[in-house]
Amino acid sequence: MRQFARPRVVVSRCIEFDHCRWNGDLISSDVVRQLKPHVDFVPVCPETDIGLGIPRKTLRLVRSGETVRLLQPDTGRDVTDEMQQFCAQFIGGLVAADGAIVKGRSPTSALKDAVVYSSSARGAGKLGTSAGLFGGMLLQALPYGAMEDEGRLRNPRIKAHFLTKLFLLADFRAVRSSKSALSLHEFQSSNELLFRTYGRQQSALLAQIAHEAVHGPLGQALDTYEHALHSLLDRAPRCGVHADTLMEAFERVSGCLGEDEATYFRGIVQQYRDATLPLSVPLAVVRTWIIRFKDTYLANQSYFQPYPDDLVDLSLMTSHCDGKDYWS
Repeated sequence: MRQFARPRVVVSRCIEFDHCRWNGDLISSDVVRQLKPHVDFVPVCPETDIGLGIPRKTLRLVRSGETVRLLQPDTGRDVTDEMQQFCAQFIGGLVAADGAIVKGRSPTSALKDAVVYSSSARGAGKLGTSAGLFGGMLLQALPYGAMEDEGRLRNPRIKAHFLTKLFLLADFRAVRSSKSALSLHEFQSSNELLFRTYGRQQSALLAQIAHEAVHGPLGQALDTYEHALHSLLDRAPRCGVHADTLMEAFERVSGCLGEDEATYFRGIVQQYRDATLPLSVPLAVVRTWIIRFKDTYLANQSYFQPYPDDLVDLSLMTSHCDGKDYWS
């Protein structure tokens, strides 16, 4: 059983924490609920934190020349400066956050899908979408963090990548704190298959940096390694690469398998490639082999447990790869 560092996650307070939406609602999120035992949440509601009440009149992003202002149309109030000041104070005091889960489409907290209007007048035209004021500043502060809104996390592939990235970043933060070349080497070794699934060329670079860290300045090596790690985790792996990783694990134990068992496994990997079986099916088979054959290399690989098992719900176990890129 893997031991995981506890990620530190900024979360919109209206998601599972407080009835602080503009209308007093609480937003339900299975992901946030599941994560509560495993992460240290930092709840925040920028709108109430600048003194707006519950319930309150809604806010709107409005284009004004070259800038976007945050206005409350029903009252005529402009809260842009107050919000920017709050964001700067909050983010300035934020310590070691690994990611965030925010309210999508919010004019304050959205990461990219808040509507920008041409004016504050009723019926004003929509000019497009952007990050909310708080969400945009949070992205600038955590450009490489595991960042999603609660709506996108309903998609199993987005959720799986988010959880994988979140716990990897928290684990690496623990490696940095240890200031140990051995810890970096162990981190690289235990994530070898997972990293190769995300990108073989970048994985090879990470392995080289970890190896050279033993003989060079550790601080510089950790900085270089972190930059390469962020690049590696920028997008989720393509579906076919998972199949390649599964076959790589298969080759390690294939000599211990009968021909019927080997043929069966090749078949279910192909079914995964064809999007007729979820990834969880061949993964479960390999995990039984890890126990059966006591393969210490595979047993140590985070690929087979990238985040705590109780975060693996039915949506993740039954989702098929649709081949879409949700991170463009």
